[in-house]
Amino acid sequence: MINYVTSSGKWEAAGYEEWSRDGAKADPWLIACAMKHDLIIVTDENNTGPNGAPTRNEPKIPFVADHFNVKTMNFWSFLDSEHFKAQ
Repeated sequence: MINYVTSSGKWEAAGYEEWSRDGAKADPWLIACAMKHDLIIVTDENNTGPNGAPTRNEPKIPFVADHFNVKTMNFWSFLDSEHFKAQ
């Protein structure tokens, strides 16, 4: 994960700095775990990423996960997929 966000040219250092600082950021670990165990990540982050020039914004889980073919869905899609009905 870290190699991708630091070397892809999509983010400036200010954007990926939290992901690469000391390994404490959960996002790359979450994506790696989901990739290893073929899981789906439930997140309310949008699948938005750099559009053109490198950005100072932090990488979003769905955008990076998509690069590694890891599926994501939002909370409402998760409830729908589990056929949740409020009582």
